[in-house]
Amino acid sequence: MPSETCLAAYSFGHYTEGNHLTLTTVHPSSTYKYSAVYQAFKVLGVGAKYKLTRIVFFLRRIGVINGHVVAKLYNLTGDRMSDATPTGSPLATSTPKVTSSLPTFPFEYGSSVSFLFDGSYQMPKDAEYCISMEIQDGSFDGGQCILVAKGSTMQNGVYGMYFSGAWHHE
Repeated sequence: MPSETCLAAYSFGHYTEGNHLTLTTVHPSSTYKYSAVYQAFKVLGVGAKYKLTRIVFFLRRIGVINGHVVAKLYNLTGDRMSDATPTGSPLATSTPKVTSSLPTFPFEYGSSVSFLFDGSYQMPKDAEYCISMEIQDGSFDGGQCILVAKGSTMQNGVYGMYFSGAWHHE
């Protein structure tokens, strides 16, 4: 029986003020505006397999946004530590979160948001994936945005964003 675990897409210990990505449009974006972010990672642990039940992103909302955000698990293409990007269809998708429920206070006050999965997807130890947070729907009229704390390649893999019709690593 696989054990359950929680994977965190970003380690908040690496955050410094201003070190975030700004999402301002619905995914998938065909323009220069970001519609999703991702973090590449390797499944670590001592068990043979792990159920994906929850993922945590550090983010905050600015302005009133009516819509939803979701987290998605993808296979990756490229090297996890240098140029990985999500590829193919999502392997698992979280329950959507209403954007108006996202925190509005600064990151340093604990703006972690958990995205829940049904636990049906099992990840083998040492497998490599990308986890994304995507704006599923909503309206952005002006100054509204979602700020997402950046990951760190020192952690477990590269991070990046979606814009101009493709995933881009940073």
